[in-house]
Amino acid sequence: VPQRFVERNTHLIPKNLSFEIAALTEPLGCVIHGIDSCELNRYPRDFSPEIIVFGAGPIGLLFVTALAMRNCKVILVDPVGKKMGAFKTVLIEREGSQESVIKAATNDQKGAQIVIDATGVPQVWQNAIKCVKPGGLVNLFGGCAPGTQISIDTYLLHYQELTIKGVYHHSPKTIKCA
Repeated sequence: VPQRFVERNTHLIPKNLSFEIAALTEPLGCVIHGIDSCELNRYPRDFSPEIIVFGAGPIGLLFVTALAMRNCKVILVDPVGKKMGAFKTVLIEREGSQESVIKAATNDQKGAQIVIDATGVPQVWQNAIKCVKPGGLVNLFGGCAPGTQISIDTYLLHYQELTIKGVYHHSPKTIKCA
């Protein structure tokens, strides 16, 4: 491991913290970085944005829990449909676009202000882009394999003024927050 990584990214485990809990530091630091990238501060403090999270794996469930702690209305979308603090869950099929089913779970049936992918599945990336409201933000957190490509409806991107971000890893700051 390069010395610069050791100096910036090595943290001693406090004596009162078990190894099992400490092991969550890195994935939670990544999720905190992902949440920071969602620009929640652009909403008034008394507003609870609806956020769709695709994927009920470990990272998706960490997103759900951390966002719920910030008073966000999280809609968890997954073929398994675990709740884990989500405001609502939507059970979907593994294949195909299910935009209408997912949007129907939002307050106005038009999508969410923020959509997060925690799957790294190209079809889910495309569904995520279709499920965000005009002016909304899509956080493509789940990484796809190198060379993977998706199609984007340029009309949605341009005329609905979408923000689409790829978000990766953690930072020293988010590790300290974890």
